[in-house]
Formats: sequence, structure tokens, C-alpha cells
Amino acid sequence: MIVRPLHSIFILIFIGGFIPSCTPSSKNPSEILASLKDGEAKAFFTIDNQEFYGDSSLFKGEITAFDHAFRINLTDQFQGNTIIAIGGDKWFAQKPVTKPVDTNNQTQASAMIGRMTDPVNRRGLGYIMTSGEITLEALSDEKAILRLKGQVGEYTTMGNPTTWKSVEGLIIYKKPRLKIQGLTTQELYF
Repeated sequence: MIVRPLHSIFILIFIGGFIPSCTPSSKNPSEILASLKDGEAKAFFTIDNQEFYGDSSLFKGEITAFDHAFRINLTDQFQGNTIIAIGGDKWFAQKPVTKPVDTNNQTQASAMIGRMTDPVNRRGLGYIMTSGEITLEALSDEKAILRLKGQVGEYTTMGNPTTWKSVEGLIIYKKPRLKIQGLTTQELYF
């Protein structure tokens, strides 16, 4: 029988409690981009400090960009779905593009984050961003990078601020499928 000193076990537990969790802000977009194939995306979200999508989730989708709106719609192989929209005249004028999220003005910026929890009975878990901000950090033929931070509410209770949860997110999309209308790539890309 091996007997370990109690203080060694305490030190391991103590140190283990301070290992930082892997939040979206701690991820390296360049490394993730290099690991993706063309047309693939990763979406990392923590809601109330819990990862929302699993590490194996791999997303595909498209980006549409008009002079008055931007939208990214991504779906993973498990029927998870994320939609982020940014709107307003000349929304693309300042780069990077950062827009505040407000439940009273969902046309300026909004985010929907959902996943299937019971595919057989077609039940899922979905959140709508209720406050915070969305930032489009990069957009080109090569990549799209978006971040968001703030609060979300479940669809059924989003009208009640006491039920809102913290959210942090990062989307990295390699060689995105883009549909552009009413803009030139010089106006849009950065």
C-alpha cells in the first residue's frame, strides 16, 4: 500500500482549481484557421462558463453581405445552428465592425445560438443574445472571424432579464462561402 502525504494531495487539488478554462478569448484564431479545411468553421461559445458546442462540432454555412446588412448562418453535423446578423446603413464603414446588441433594436446586431438536445423528439436548446456587443474582426475570401460577448436569454424567457446568462463566443470560418450584393470587395474586406 502506498501512502501519500496529505499536503501533496492538497497541493494538486489547489493547483488544479486554478487551471484556466479554455474560453473563446483564450483560443488562437490562426492555429484554428490552419486546422480547418476550406469552407469549414468552428464556433466556440461559453454560456454561463459552460461550453455550448462540443469540440467535435464542425460548421458549414454561408455569409451574405449587403450594403445594409451582414449575416452569417452556420450549421454543424449535430444540427447545431448559429446565426449572427449586423445591420444599418454603411455598417461596414468602420473596421473592425463592432455593434452593440440590445433587445430593443435587434436590427442593429443580433445572435441566435442553438443546438439539438433530443433529435428524436425534435427538441433543442436555444439562446438569443440580449445585450453586449458583436465584433466582425476579419472578412475576406480567406477567412471570417467574429467575436461576441454579453448576455443571452433562452427563447422562452428572454423577456426576463433575471434569467439571462453570460456569453462569450468566437467564430472562425476558413475560405467562407460569400454572397455579396451592393458592395465591392474593397469596401467590405479587411
